[in-house]
Amino acid sequence: MKLSFFRQPASKNKLSTRMTVDLVAMRAKILSWNLLGLLAVALGLFSFSLPGIIEQKSWGILLVFSILILWMAAVAFIPTIKYSFKAGSYIFVGLSLGLLCLVTNGLFGSGLLILLVIPLITGLFYSTQRSFLVFLIAVITIVTTILLMESGVLTTPSWTLSLDQPILFTWLVSGFSLALLGFVSLLSLLSLSHEL
Repeated sequence: MKLSFFRQPASKNKLSTRMTVDLVAMRAKILSWNLLGLLAVALGLFSFSLPGIIEQKSWGILLVFSILILWMAAVAFIPTIKYSFKAGSYIFVGLSLGLLCLVTNGLFGSGLLILLVIPLITGLFYSTQRSFLVFLIAVITIVTTILLMESGVLTTPSWTLSLDQPILFTWLVSGFSLALLGFVSLLSLLSLSHEL
């Protein structure tokens, strides 16, 4: 019986090819979990925001929310869609959801959290440079939204707590968003550590 350290070392080409294939498979697995997680986050935010959207008659926001959810569901459940399109869709939908929550809920909603988590997870799907690019896009989105709200172009959402908006509801919306985003991030890191 030969011990492993007496074996002929694999050629660098074969080893490099195997590592590349393993990395691609690992990224695809992490992406599939993240797509389902982002879909859950989107559905949760949609269900919590729906009464307020209907009450304020924000039909444009309702339409955008619905399109993002349908797009995310299609990308998550259609297996023939290529990895690059799925990963790009994840990033685009994540940034769009963050912007949508920022516009509808202001700085006290989950928009900031989503916009800062998406660049972190992007690093698992792509290179570090793309992760920094997505981070830059997220920061520009946040700053632009704040400037538009301060200049009066966008309406600043009011977060006055009243009988229509009880404290418990506010805690539930924020807690649900935070828990789901944390769960998706945790799944990503656990998948990565398991594969490594």
